[in-house]
Amino acid sequence: MYFKYVDAISAQRIIRNENMGGMYIIRYNEICESLKKEIFEDVIMEKYGFKGVRIVRLLYEKSKLDEKAVKARQKLTELMSGGFVQIQEVPRSADRAPSRTFYLWDIDYKKCYDVLLNNYHQTLANIHQVRFDYESGASKTPRKERKRRCITTIE
Repeated sequence: MYFKYVDAISAQRIIRNENMGGMYIIRYNEICESLKKEIFEDVIMEKYGFKGVRIVRLLYEKSKLDEKAVKARQKLTELMSGGFVQIQEVPRSADRAPSRTFYLWDIDYKKCYDVLLNNYHQTLANIHQVRFDYESGASKTPRKERKRRCITTIE
């Protein structure tokens, strides 16, 4: 029963080898990567909606794409400000004028995972700071000042 569940999650990442006495080969790295990708897409769905996930998947499948190919300038800039997509300028002439430059959008999942991990660490640090302030009796200070203190401790 457990193998059916893992097989459903891993989508052909568990192989039964009859030559080795019916032992199973589990491709652990592939399973972990697919789970990380799924969690990342869930976070993107929560923050940026279905269009954000669609753009991320499109960039992942096609690699570098022109802004016109994606047709979602606003979502792309939102994803870029979140640190999830990158932009590359490609000049058409030597003078590098913005009017004669086109921009390619790209996604690097490794960088995206690092951004997510950094966001989670920042959230945990803020939670610990608020808990410390509460336990030490500093919760009586104004909220704006506590918030400022949380942000400066992270930076």
